[in-house]
Amino acid sequence: MDGEAAALWAKMSFLAPFALLTTRYGLPLGAVRGRHREKLTALAEETAAVSRACGGPADPAQAPARYDAFPPHTKSSMQRDAESGRPVELDAIGGALLRAAERHGVRSR
Repeated sequence: MDGEAAALWAKMSFLAPFALLTTRYGLPLGAVRGRHREKLTALAEETAAVSRACGGPADPAQAPARYDAFPPHTKSSMQRDAESGRPVELDAIGGALLRAAERHGVRSR
């Protein structure tokens, strides 16, 4: 995998769980970490599995520490868009992840 594609998968591996869950629950990252940590961890693991299947980098064990490093009030841009009534990138993030999982036979929940 070339450097650009690897960088995109590295970004997706971090961004997808953060954006999807903060938007789904309408909560900042600190509350998601506290109330929905199991789902955050599971989605990070699933995203890493898709990244690996596509030839990208993946280290789901690092995900919790990366999310914990952000201030608790942090919101994803997708969450801010949803709160403001603007279009969200659900298909570009979640849909792309699900399509890649299907193409590569990765089980998704």
